[in-house]
Formats: sequence, structure tokens, C-alpha cells
Amino acid sequence: MNPDLTDLGFLGRGSAKLVRKVQWKGRVVAAYFGCEGDEIKLLKAFPDQARLLQSVGQVTPGRVVLVDVAPHGSLRDLHDALDFGDHGFLDAHRHEVLDQVLSALQLLWDARWQHNDVASRNVLVFAFAADQPWRTHVRLADFGDAKKSTTFDNDVRGLGEVADELYEMVLAHKPPPQEGVADDAHANVQIHPVSD
Repeated sequence: MNPDLTDLGFLGRGSAKLVRKVQWKGRVVAAYFGCEGDEIKLLKAFPDQARLLQSVGQVTPGRVVLVDVAPHGSLRDLHDALDFGDHGFLDAHRHEVLDQVLSALQLLWDARWQHNDVASRNVLVFAFAADQPWRTHVRLADFGDAKKSTTFDNDVRGLGEVADELYEMVLAHKPPPQEGVADDAHANVQIHPVSD
């Protein structure tokens, strides 16, 4: 382990990389060991962007990237911890997650990036309150399979790039009508799950 890092425990695995909780310069962060090329570029490409996981630092060797720790883990972790039925995760939460994931995909799309691995395990939950869905905050993560496109073609999928698992867990639920929001406010958003 790098001498600048104090190991605080295992967090998980991403696209062929180890993720550990570490202390770095007095701050608790997640260290991604084994990041390569495009993933490092993407983690640094959108500074101060709330919808995409981003680098807060890098240590030598350059393949260790530091990111904020998601207090609630991934959307899959939250799903496993909560009853996704009548308690815990409401339709309003699903709407917040959908809006934020689509916003992240739109940012990538606009910059001609394709994520290629959108799934609940790659959506990190930074804020969640069972009784306050509007406080839900997620970020799209794990850019290990991401690809940059130099042309605008059919190989780059934007908002339709949603894995079946994420679609079933979040997107298949119709959000409830919101007070003060027109019924057709989100009518232009079309979601089509991607099949394997």
C-alpha cells in the first residue's frame, strides 16, 4: 500500500479493480487500485459535476485514483438493505434516481462518451432519506468499460443505455404525480432497456 494512504478496509471491486476505504491527507476516501487510461480520463474530465463520480486525487503509481466514499454504497446495496416494496424506497425515490442517472448519461453523451456498464452496482448513493425522496443523491461510477467516440454514430448510445437490472429495479416504476409539475413534464423522456 502507498505510504500516503492508511488502509481502513475493503469496499468492493469495480471493473477488474480493487476498491478500498483509505485515509488520505486527513480525509476518508475510496481508493481505486488498477485504474487505466480512459477510466482515469473520465474520473478527471468532469470536475465539480454532481452526477458523475470524480477523482479527488491521485497517488503514485498513477493507477491509484481517489474518489469520495458513497455512504450508502451502490444502488444494489441500498436495494438489498431496504424493502423496495411498500417501505423504504418509494416511487419518488425511483424518480430521483432515474432523473440523476439520465442526467449523468446525458453529460457523457454530450462529451461523446459511452459508459457501457450502467447497472445498479455502478450507481453510488451519496444521500438517502426514506421520508425525503428529494434528498436522494446518486452518482454514476465505474468507467472501466467506457469508450470515447470521435464520430457521432450508432455505436454511441445515450439515454437508452440502461441495463435490464437497473431498468427493472428503478425505471420500470412510474413516478407519482408531483404537486406543481405538469403531467407531461417528463413526457419527452423515453427509456428502452438494453438486452444482452
